[in-house]
Amino acid sequence: MGSLSENLFESELFGYAKGAFTDAKTDTPGRFEIADNGTIFLDEIGNIPLHLQSKLLHVLQTKKVTRLGESKPRPLNVRIIAATNSDIKAEVENKTFREDLLYRINTMEINLPSLRERKDDIVPMAQFILKQLGEKYNQNDVVFDTNVAEYMERYPWKGNIRELENKIERALIMSDDNTISVTDLDLLHFEHTVTTDEHPLSEIEKNAIEKSLFKNSGNISKTAEELGLSRASLYRRLEKYDLKNND
Repeated sequence: MGSLSENLFESELFGYAKGAFTDAKTDTPGRFEIADNGTIFLDEIGNIPLHLQSKLLHVLQTKKVTRLGESKPRPLNVRIIAATNSDIKAEVENKTFREDLLYRINTMEINLPSLRERKDDIVPMAQFILKQLGEKYNQNDVVFDTNVAEYMERYPWKGNIRELENKIERALIMSDDNTISVTDLDLLHFEHTVTTDEHPLSEIEKNAIEKSLFKNSGNISKTAEELGLSRASLYRRLEKYDLKNND
Protein backbone atom coordinates (compact mmCIF):
# COMPACT_ATOMS: atom_id res chain seq x y z
CA MET A 1 0.00 0.00 0.00
CA GLY A 2 2.76 2.42 0.87
CA SER A 3 4.19 2.36 -2.66
CA LEU A 4 0.98 3.72 -4.24
CA SER A 5 0.82 7.34 -5.35
CA GLU A 6 -1.85 9.53 -3.76
CA ASN A 7 -4.23 9.36 -6.74
CA LEU A 8 -3.74 5.64 -7.21
CA PHE A 9 -4.16 5.06 -3.48
CA GLU A 10 -7.49 6.87 -3.46
CA SER A 11 -8.78 5.40 -6.72
CA GLU A 12 -7.88 1.84 -5.69
CA LEU A 13 -9.34 2.05 -2.19
CA PHE A 14 -12.14 4.57 -2.59
CA GLY A 15 -13.11 4.19 -6.27
CA TYR A 16 -13.74 6.87 -8.86
CA ALA A 17 -16.45 8.37 -11.03
CA LYS A 18 -16.40 8.39 -14.81
CA GLY A 19 -14.30 11.33 -15.99
CA ALA A 20 -12.57 11.85 -12.62
CA PHE A 21 -9.23 11.60 -14.44
CA THR A 22 -7.97 10.83 -17.94
CA ASP A 23 -8.35 7.04 -17.86
CA ALA A 24 -11.56 6.98 -15.81
CA LYS A 25 -13.80 5.57 -18.54
CA THR A 26 -16.52 4.17 -16.25
CA ASP A 27 -17.82 4.52 -12.70
CA THR A 28 -15.66 2.14 -10.65
CA PRO A 29 -16.06 1.09 -7.01
CA GLY A 30 -12.96 0.94 -4.82
CA ARG A 31 -11.77 -1.87 -2.58
CA PHE A 32 -13.78 -0.56 0.37
CA GLU A 33 -17.05 -0.64 -1.56
CA ILE A 34 -16.29 -4.08 -2.94
CA ALA A 35 -15.68 -5.29 0.62
CA ASP A 36 -18.93 -3.77 1.93
CA ASN A 37 -20.58 -6.13 4.45
CA GLY A 38 -17.36 -8.11 4.46
CA THR A 39 -13.65 -7.76 5.27
CA ILE A 40 -10.84 -5.75 3.69
CA PHE A 41 -7.17 -6.62 4.26
CA LEU A 42 -4.74 -3.69 4.32
CA ASP A 43 -1.20 -5.04 3.98
CA GLU A 44 1.90 -3.06 5.02
CA ILE A 45 -0.23 -0.34 6.55
CA GLY A 46 2.83 1.04 8.32
CA ASN A 47 4.24 2.17 4.97
CA ILE A 48 1.40 4.57 4.15
CA PRO A 49 2.64 8.21 4.06
CA LEU A 50 1.21 10.52 6.71
CA HIS A 51 -0.84 12.63 4.29
CA LEU A 52 -2.63 9.49 3.07
CA GLN A 53 -3.15 8.14 6.58
CA SER A 54 -5.52 11.02 7.30
CA LYS A 55 -7.71 10.06 4.32
CA LEU A 56 -7.86 6.46 5.49
CA LEU A 57 -8.65 7.56 9.05
CA HIS A 58 -11.55 9.70 7.79
CA VAL A 59 -13.11 6.69 6.05
CA LEU A 60 -12.72 4.51 9.13
CA GLN A 61 -14.16 7.14 11.47
CA THR A 62 -17.14 8.13 9.36
CA LYS A 63 -17.76 4.66 7.92
CA LYS A 64 -18.34 6.36 4.60
CA VAL A 65 -16.33 6.53 1.40
CA THR A 66 -16.41 9.11 -1.37
CA ARG A 67 -15.28 8.16 -4.85
CA LEU A 68 -12.84 10.42 -6.67
CA GLY A 69 -14.84 12.86 -8.77
CA GLU A 70 -17.94 12.62 -6.56
CA SER A 71 -19.12 14.64 -3.58
CA LYS A 72 -21.70 12.28 -2.10
CA PRO A 73 -20.30 9.80 0.45
CA ARG A 74 -21.42 6.18 0.39
CA PRO A 75 -22.07 4.29 3.66
CA LEU A 76 -19.81 1.36 4.52
CA ASN A 77 -20.06 -1.68 6.75
CA VAL A 78 -16.66 -3.30 6.56
CA ARG A 79 -14.28 -5.07 8.91
CA ILE A 80 -10.61 -4.06 8.75
CA ILE A 81 -7.67 -6.44 9.03
CA ALA A 82 -4.32 -4.66 8.78
CA ALA A 83 -0.78 -6.03 8.76
CA THR A 84 2.71 -4.60 9.01
CA ASN A 85 6.22 -5.93 9.52
CA SER A 86 7.40 -2.68 11.11
CA ASP A 87 7.29 -1.61 14.76
CA ILE A 88 4.15 0.47 14.44
CA LYS A 89 4.30 1.82 18.00
CA ALA A 90 7.84 3.04 17.41
CA GLU A 91 6.61 4.75 14.25
CA VAL A 92 3.96 6.52 16.31
CA GLU A 93 6.67 7.75 18.67
CA ASN A 94 8.72 8.90 15.68
CA LYS A 95 5.70 10.77 14.29
CA THR A 96 5.66 8.72 11.08
CA PHE A 97 2.37 6.98 11.88
CA ARG A 98 -0.74 8.63 13.28
CA GLU A 99 -1.58 7.61 16.82
CA ASP A 100 -5.31 8.09 16.26
CA LEU A 101 -5.18 5.79 13.21
CA LEU A 102 -3.39 3.14 15.27
CA TYR A 103 -6.11 3.28 17.93
CA ARG A 104 -8.77 3.05 15.24
CA ILE A 105 -7.35 -0.13 13.65
CA ASN A 106 -5.87 -1.78 16.75
CA THR A 107 -9.00 -3.23 18.34
CA MET A 108 -7.29 -6.61 18.61
CA GLU A 109 -3.60 -7.25 17.99
CA ILE A 110 -2.01 -10.52 16.89
CA ASN A 111 1.78 -10.78 16.94
CA LEU A 112 2.98 -13.40 14.47
CA PRO A 113 6.49 -14.67 15.26
CA SER A 114 9.09 -14.39 12.51
CA LEU A 115 9.82 -17.45 10.40
CA ARG A 116 13.17 -18.04 12.11
CA GLU A 117 11.30 -18.33 15.42
CA ARG A 118 9.08 -21.10 13.99
CA LYS A 119 11.67 -23.56 12.75
CA ASP A 120 9.22 -26.47 12.77
CA ASP A 121 7.04 -24.61 10.26
CA ILE A 122 9.76 -23.83 7.72
CA VAL A 123 9.99 -27.15 5.89
CA PRO A 124 6.20 -27.78 5.70
CA MET A 125 5.75 -24.24 4.37
CA ALA A 126 8.54 -24.77 1.86
CA GLN A 127 6.96 -28.03 0.65
CA PHE A 128 3.59 -26.30 0.29
CA ILE A 129 5.11 -23.38 -1.62
CA LEU A 130 7.04 -25.75 -3.90
CA LYS A 131 3.85 -27.67 -4.66
CA GLN A 132 2.00 -24.45 -5.56
CA LEU A 133 4.84 -23.14 -7.71
CA GLY A 134 5.28 -26.54 -9.33
CA GLU A 135 1.68 -26.37 -10.49
CA LYS A 136 2.15 -22.78 -11.64
CA TYR A 137 5.20 -23.61 -13.77
CA ASN A 138 4.09 -27.13 -14.71
CA GLN A 139 7.04 -28.67 -12.83
CA ASN A 140 5.23 -30.97 -10.43
CA ASP A 141 8.08 -33.52 -10.29
CA VAL A 142 10.63 -31.15 -8.71
CA VAL A 143 11.72 -31.98 -5.15
CA PHE A 144 14.17 -30.64 -2.58
CA ASP A 145 17.56 -32.28 -2.15
CA THR A 146 17.94 -34.45 0.96
CA ASN A 147 20.02 -31.91 2.94
CA VAL A 148 17.87 -28.85 2.15
CA ALA A 149 15.55 -29.26 5.15
CA GLU A 150 18.42 -29.16 7.65
CA TYR A 151 19.90 -26.05 6.09
CA MET A 152 16.53 -24.28 5.81
CA GLU A 153 16.12 -24.57 9.56
CA ARG A 154 19.48 -22.87 10.11
CA TYR A 155 18.98 -20.02 7.67
CA PRO A 156 17.99 -16.69 9.38
CA TRP A 157 15.11 -15.82 6.98
CA LYS A 158 15.24 -12.09 7.60
CA GLY A 159 12.66 -11.62 4.85
CA ASN A 160 10.30 -14.20 6.40
CA ILE A 161 7.77 -15.98 4.15
CA ARG A 162 8.38 -13.66 1.20
CA GLU A 163 12.07 -14.50 1.18
CA LEU A 164 11.25 -18.21 1.37
CA GLU A 165 8.83 -17.92 -1.55
CA ASN A 166 11.30 -15.86 -3.58
CA LYS A 167 14.17 -18.30 -3.10
CA ILE A 168 12.04 -21.32 -3.98
CA GLU A 169 10.55 -19.67 -7.06
CA ARG A 170 13.96 -18.54 -8.31
CA ALA A 171 15.45 -22.00 -7.68
CA LEU A 172 12.57 -23.69 -9.49
CA ILE A 173 13.00 -21.45 -12.52
CA MET A 174 16.80 -21.67 -12.64
CA SER A 175 17.31 -25.32 -11.68
CA ASP A 176 18.67 -27.59 -14.42
CA ASP A 177 17.12 -30.79 -13.08
CA ASN A 178 14.29 -32.03 -10.88
CA THR A 179 16.15 -31.60 -7.59
CA ILE A 180 16.52 -28.23 -5.85
CA SER A 181 19.75 -28.04 -3.87
CA VAL A 182 21.08 -25.84 -1.08
CA THR A 183 23.09 -23.99 -3.71
CA ASP A 184 20.02 -23.48 -5.92
CA LEU A 185 18.28 -21.87 -2.95
CA ASP A 186 21.31 -19.72 -2.10
CA LEU A 187 21.27 -20.91 1.51
CA LEU A 188 24.97 -21.62 1.80
CA HIS A 189 26.39 -18.25 2.79
CA PHE A 190 25.33 -16.49 5.95
CA GLU A 191 26.87 -15.88 9.34
CA HIS A 192 25.55 -18.51 11.68
CA THR A 193 27.26 -20.69 14.27
CA VAL A 194 24.52 -23.08 15.34
CA THR A 195 25.21 -26.75 14.60
CA THR A 196 23.86 -30.12 15.67
CA ASP A 197 25.68 -33.35 16.42
CA GLU A 198 23.81 -35.12 13.62
CA HIS A 199 24.37 -32.61 10.81
CA PRO A 200 27.06 -30.01 11.53
CA LEU A 201 27.03 -26.94 9.33
CA SER A 202 30.48 -27.81 7.96
CA GLU A 203 29.13 -31.11 6.62
CA ILE A 204 26.33 -29.33 4.79
CA GLU A 205 28.77 -26.82 3.31
CA LYS A 206 31.12 -29.63 2.25
CA ASN A 207 28.27 -31.48 0.53
CA ALA A 208 27.21 -28.34 -1.33
CA ILE A 209 30.77 -27.73 -2.56
CA GLU A 210 31.16 -31.36 -3.63
CA LYS A 211 27.93 -31.24 -5.60
CA SER A 212 28.88 -27.97 -7.29
CA LEU A 213 32.36 -29.29 -8.15
CA PHE A 214 30.86 -32.40 -9.70
CA LYS A 215 28.30 -30.35 -11.63
CA ASN A 216 31.06 -28.11 -13.02
CA SER A 217 33.50 -30.98 -13.72
CA GLY A 218 35.91 -29.71 -11.07
CA ASN A 219 36.24 -26.26 -12.63
CA ILE A 220 37.18 -23.87 -9.80
CA SER A 221 36.09 -20.66 -11.51
CA LYS A 222 32.63 -21.97 -12.39
CA THR A 223 32.18 -23.59 -8.98
CA ALA A 224 33.21 -20.43 -7.13
CA GLU A 225 30.83 -18.33 -9.23
CA GLU A 226 27.93 -20.72 -8.61
CA LEU A 227 28.57 -20.76 -4.86
CA GLY A 228 29.08 -17.01 -4.65
CA LEU A 229 32.67 -17.37 -3.43
CA SER A 230 35.97 -15.94 -4.56
CA ARG A 231 38.48 -18.44 -5.96
CA ALA A 232 40.67 -17.90 -2.88
CA SER A 233 37.76 -18.63 -0.52
CA LEU A 234 36.87 -21.76 -2.44
CA TYR A 235 40.49 -22.98 -2.38
CA ARG A 236 40.58 -22.52 1.40
CA ARG A 237 37.44 -24.63 1.75
CA LEU A 238 38.80 -27.30 -0.57
CA GLU A 239 41.87 -27.54 1.62
CA LYS A 240 39.76 -27.50 4.79
CA TYR A 241 37.55 -30.37 3.61
CA ASP A 242 40.35 -32.19 1.73
CA LEU A 243 38.45 -32.02 -1.57
CA LYS A 244 40.06 -32.57 -4.97
CA ASN A 245 39.57 -30.49 -8.11
CA ASN A 246 40.61 -30.61 -11.76
CA ASP A 247 41.33 -26.90 -12.30
